Amino acid sequence: MAAHLDLSIQRITQLTNIEHVITKLPNGKYDQDECRVCYLRWLRDPERRSARSKVDAEFIAAKTELITIRVREKKRDLVEMEEAQAVMEKMVSTTIVTMGGMAARIGGHDMALRRKVDQVVFETRVQLANLYQQFADEAGEPPFKDGRYITTEIAEEDGKPSTNDG
Repeated sequence: MAAHLDLSIQRITQLTNIEHVITKLPNGKYDQDECRVCYLRWLRDPERRSARSKVDAEFIAAKTELITIRVREKKRDLVEMEEAQAVMEKMVSTTIVTMGGMAARIGGHDMALRRKVDQVVFETRVQLANLYQQFADEAGEPPFKDGRYITTEIAEEDGKPSTNDG
């Protein structure tokens, strides 16, 4: 049968036992004419061909997408998430540290001016924190464990931001 259909013995076994395209006679042999007709019908079956075409199209689409991603990475249109996070963390931490020293550099010995600068810096940091919290909420990140948040008012007695244990 393998020679008649120009297939390997393994493929004939697969078509017989697994895919049930052709059948053996009770004596263990094949009816060549019947097997040839069944095999040709199976090859022409539009459902089988369309399923194969669909699988091929999905494979080609996935391969094309992978190649596109690789090309964009090489052109630096895309960067690794960890790399982008590291750069962002460096930028944010540098900004926050620099903002923390602004009052002393701008106000010098003028305490009233230093408090005004501290208030503006603090309000800006709260706005940034709220923005980052909004991003975290949109990304589905869990909230802080202690549930605290910071208000934009600075307590008069110690000059530090007030916290609310809400």
